[in-house]
Amino acid sequence: MDNIIDLLKKCRRGPQIITPKDAGVIITETGLNSGKRCLDAGGGSGFLTLMLANVVAPKGRVYSYEKNPNFAEIVKHNVKLCGLEKIVTVKNRDAEEFSEKNLDLITLDMKGAENLIGKCHKALKNKGFLCVYSPHIEQQNAASKRMKKEGFSQIKTVENIQREWLVGTHTHPIPSGVMHTGFLTFGRKI
Repeated sequence: MDNIIDLLKKCRRGPQIITPKDAGVIITETGLNSGKRCLDAGGGSGFLTLMLANVVAPKGRVYSYEKNPNFAEIVKHNVKLCGLEKIVTVKNRDAEEFSEKNLDLITLDMKGAENLIGKCHKALKNKGFLCVYSPHIEQQNAASKRMKKEGFSQIKTVENIQREWLVGTHTHPIPSGVMHTGFLTFGRKI
């Protein structure tokens, strides 16, 4: 039986994805587990949506917002391919229109994410998390400032760099690979 990583390799790709290494940081930093309710804004190809759904299953929910109709179709296709239709609801709408409440985690992977932070604070449960993903530190600076203004605590920004090594007679790092994928800014509603 395929696991979620095997399934992701079979999924369609459209826009840039949040990689499993970064999704893993989101999952561990927020303590995400089965039964939690999540909103993923800026669904893209759906890879983060799928990783979150895999963790919150079988009783949790993930709401994926993607305003581009072509990308929303890719997310829907990938959700079906991974057998997560009962966990994920894909909405082909702008994330600014989200109406879900009592959420445990909201992830924002979109331009202007800082403009949604106030709405996110209201939609999160007490002790819920917000995570803003961006390849640009300038957006993280804006998001961090807005999180402070809106009353989030435990705010931090991280970059997750992994390097694979060739282990053998002459052990050394593999000279190529993707090092920087993006920055993650976390805040918690307490």
